[in-house]
Amino acid sequence: MRLFTTLLNNTAGNFSFQNLFTAGPNRVGGYDFASFLLGAATTGSVDYNRGDGVYSLLYGGGYVQDDWRLSPRFTLNYGIRFEHESGLHERDNHITVGFDPNATSPELQAIDAAARRNGYTGPPLKGGLMFAGVNGANDYQGNPPGVKTSPRIGATWAPDNNTVVRGGYGLFYAPWQYTQQSHGTIGFTRSTAMAQSAAESAVPLVSLDNPFPTGLIAPTGSALGILTGVGGNVDFIDQNKGAPRVHQYAVDVQRQLRGDMAVSIGYIGSTGHDIGYGGFTNSGVEINQIDPATLPKDANGHWDAAALRRSVPNPFFGVPGAGELGTQATILAGQLLRPFPQFNNVTKYQMTEGGRRQYHAMILKFDKRSTRWGGHFNYTWSHMMDNQWGQFSTYGNGLPATGTAGTGGAPQNYYNLDAEYSVSTIDVPHRIVLAPVVRIPGPEHGALSWIAGGWSASAIVEFVSGPPISAYVTNLSAANLGLFNGLQRPNLTGQPVQTTGDDLDRIATADHPSRGVDQRGRLCEPGLGAFGNSPRTDGDNRYQFRQNTDAVFTKAFTFSRTQTGEVRFEILNLTNSPKFGGANTDISSSAFGLITTSRGFSRILQLSFRYKF
Repeated sequence: MRLFTTLLNNTAGNFSFQNLFTAGPNRVGGYDFASFLLGAATTGSVDYNRGDGVYSLLYGGGYVQDDWRLSPRFTLNYGIRFEHESGLHERDNHITVGFDPNATSPELQAIDAAARRNGYTGPPLKGGLMFAGVNGANDYQGNPPGVKTSPRIGATWAPDNNTVVRGGYGLFYAPWQYTQQSHGTIGFTRSTAMAQSAAESAVPLVSLDNPFPTGLIAPTGSALGILTGVGGNVDFIDQNKGAPRVHQYAVDVQRQLRGDMAVSIGYIGSTGHDIGYGGFTNSGVEINQIDPATLPKDANGHWDAAALRRSVPNPFFGVPGAGELGTQATILAGQLLRPFPQFNNVTKYQMTEGGRRQYHAMILKFDKRSTRWGGHFNYTWSHMMDNQWGQFSTYGNGLPATGTAGTGGAPQNYYNLDAEYSVSTIDVPHRIVLAPVVRIPGPEHGALSWIAGGWSASAIVEFVSGPPISAYVTNLSAANLGLFNGLQRPNLTGQPVQTTGDDLDRIATADHPSRGVDQRGRLCEPGLGAFGNSPRTDGDNRYQFRQNTDAVFTKAFTFSRTQTGEVRFEILNLTNSPKFGGANTDISSSAFGLITTSRGFSRILQLSFRYKF
């Protein structure tokens, strides 16, 4: 497989705004849009070039399979699949293939010595990017296995003529869902980060009038080695990226009933290992976050987040090769405590180790073959747990990204990703699907059949649980934690879920602008220097229980033995039921709990005619 593509699309710049630059003392008041009008961005970056490349990978697969009928009532099928998938290549080796946390060089040692003459007292500077085909590095990304072996087995047993029992297991390797961004092209592309002060404690150093006073930094290829990107943000593909794998297993019992009816009950399970943390989003792991375990704590176990956000003399100021960090006289104190203080953010993409998901479901089915009437009934009772903090739900919400963590969310502490394991953002405990089909009686011959005959009606009715709610502290996370990335979660107060009434009682309207998901009594802000104790998602507090009905009415015509026609009238969302998006679940926001967006569509009518000959 080969693809020529442009990876980056941020050549116009990307800037974020918070309320803190326009807030009063003690962080009271302020408004994001007011900060925007002043040009006081909290963070910002712009790409120097578009990042064209020719990318390829090799994929091949094969399988062997056999069915063994041990008796007229028992059949065993088994097989094994073999796959090979290489890591991603770039035609001209214009990619990085990892990050060496212990790398050093005379040039980096020279920056270290100059910074120490300016007052730097931290550990020796180390770490840098690894380039494809340079100094013995691979020319591909990740660490894929040579052969992926996937066994499969299934069995069918019929204890009598009307009953069948089925079961099976299979191991599946999930292909990576590549996006158009973040493929480890630092050096061949270059993003210049805006050097800004702490929004909660200082005036802006720069504004939108001139966000990059020293200009944009041009790409240097691999010529600078481990100095590539020093002073700015860098990202890379995890050199230990493995192959996501999913174990799937199921068993069910089906019973044939009288009247062309059948009923079945079954169990389906799925266990995912090393599946990544973003779901279908591009989520990165920030390895340059300050490790809170290294910080001194007070009697309550809190660290001094305000001290980490305080401006201090910059030991990198004026040091050749220090990039953006060398252009300003002051720096946030916490920058010097980061694992790699010569960089801003160091983001690892496509990390698989530790990503996991567990799914259990019981499924009840009823089927009736259509004569005059028929249809299908399905009820699924399920539970899903995972630590995919980058995942989001269409009818709910996920966690917002911080820093340069990609398009997905961010965990609270990058040093404890196991703490993100909770009810999945896409967990749906209950799902009911009804699909009836009715052939409406009518004359089959004569003139009247053209009007009253040949009619049928069908529908699909669905009832679905809402996804769990996630709560976080967005605008204040940087100030409250001071760790340079990480999304602070609230504390649980021990109070029960407060929201009462039906789903529409939670929706903000012009007449009731403050209605929403009322959880202020259940959650509270953890404050400075502490992580919140609430889970990533709240399975006891969910969004709207949705229902949708689609109906179809058809009229068949027979013109001759070889010519027929059909008029089809479709009504999508028959009851015109509204469906809503996620609430504002930032507890530091005045709009916390408000649901102001809709999803899906209102009632749609469609009329069509089909002629067959």
